[in-house]
Amino acid sequence: MRACVGQAFAMYEMRIVLATIAERVVLEPEEKELPGVGNRGVFLGPDRPIRMRVKPKRRRPRSSSPPRERPSSDGDRLTAAE
Repeated sequence: MRACVGQAFAMYEMRIVLATIAERVVLEPEEKELPGVGNRGVFLGPDRPIRMRVKPKRRRPRSSSPPRERPSSDGDRLTAAE
């Protein structure tokens, strides 16, 4: 059995792309009714396409609190802005 030389890389890349998309959007089905099961050769799958609505995830607002002070190794006080 032969396999593409780049197959492992392509599968790894696909996982990264899907994970990145999943971090940034919410997928919702457009139809409330689930599709039936259809035969796709050796595999089973939906009997019709599943249309999805893509919505961006809400970003959490950043904190507007001032930077906290942290001690330095020589005892002086430094702020996060320095």
